[in-house]
This record gives sequence, C-alpha cells and structure tokens, in this order.
Amino acid sequence: MLAYDLVTTDYKFDEARESRMPSTGWAPGPDTQPGTTSNGGGKRAEQRAATRRRLLDATIESLYELGYARTTTLEVQARAGVSRGTLLHQFGSRTELVMAAIDHLGAARYAAMHEQALRLPRGATGFDVAVEVAAGMIFAPISIAALELWNASRTDDDLAEALRRHEPMVIARMAELFGLLVGPEIAADPRYPAVRETVLWAMVGSALGRHLRPEGWLEQETELWKIVGRGLGA
Repeated sequence: MLAYDLVTTDYKFDEARESRMPSTGWAPGPDTQPGTTSNGGGKRAEQRAATRRRLLDATIESLYELGYARTTTLEVQARAGVSRGTLLHQFGSRTELVMAAIDHLGAARYAAMHEQALRLPRGATGFDVAVEVAAGMIFAPISIAALELWNASRTDDDLAEALRRHEPMVIARMAELFGLLVGPEIAADPRYPAVRETVLWAMVGSALGRHLRPEGWLEQETELWKIVGRGLGA
C-alpha cells in the first residue's frame, strides 16, 4: 500500500505499515499497488507499472503545488523524469492521466489517514482523537491535491462524473475509519452519524478556503470541531 509523508509530500512503500493496517475493506486498484500489475507479467511489466506510478505521483505533486490548470502533461513528464513517448505510452491524453490519478489519490488519501492513526498510542480512542487524525489527513498535501480536482470539476463535466463515481467510496472509507477511532460507545450514539458528517464536511470546507485564512486558524477550528462531539456516548 502507498504510505504518504504528510509534511514532505514524499511517497514511499512500507510493507510493515501494510501489515499493521486495520482491515476496513479498502481495495486499491493495480495502479496503486507497488510491484504488481494487472497482467502480472515479468520484469518489463513491473517496470511499466513503476513508471505509471511515478507519473501518477508526479501528477499529484503538480496538483498540490501548481493546481489543476497548470498540471499539464508536459509538467508531469518533467517531474517524473520520463520522455514524451513514455508518458503517451501510458496515458494518451491529459484526461486519461487525470482519471487514473483520481483512483491513485483515493488509495493514497486512505493510506494517509491510516498513517496518522498508526502514530497514536495503542488503544487511543475518542472523538478528539478521530478529529486530530481526520484533520491531519484532510489538510495534508495529498487531500489538497484532490480538492484541486473538486474545484476544477465545477466546469468540467467528465471530471465531475468521474469524481461522483469515485469520491463516495473514499468518503465512506474515511467515515468507517473515523468510527473505529471514536470507539464503540460514541459510534453507537444515535447522534453520532450526524455529528461526524457535520465535522468532516466542515473540515473539507475549511480546507477549500485554507489559503484565505489567518495564521493559527486551523488549531482554533480543530478545537471547535472537538467541542461539537462532546457529550456523545454519555
């Protein structure tokens, strides 16, 4: 599975993390699994898969740093360090590249949230804990790259349709992990689903406007999101 460094935007594969991930049913596609390909064939197939992942990683990096409009195939090609022919062999157009990046982003965002959870002391649960983990993921570069696609989809019907198919699955997996983090007592509270949705979508809205906010705003809002969950499970 893809693990994502939330500070440096550096990707790395870590089998030890994979073995410690709680099972929540996430099944990333072959583009997101290092060392495997859909046809399973040999050294050359592995090299093609590695090149494909490098191009997708470069796409995500460009989305985060430059935004959607400036994430061109030439920009991605340069960042990935491949030739024009190599890029076109993998992705015949910018649209194909972006569509593949959507799936790649989904797996990477879910892995990022797991990465945050794995940094917690063993047995740590509660609404405050879940808020910290969710905020760590939603405001990470990997998610900001995804939000760039959300913004662009307002005027791009094909992109909007692709995101409508994909994003509900990603959001559902995040909600599932959030439920594991809050613990069974809070998760059983009949008010919990509405509170969870309110907080998670408030985070997304804040992430969309993060560049307009004053210094220190995220810490203040994180505390407010925690307050919303106080009293659940009581």
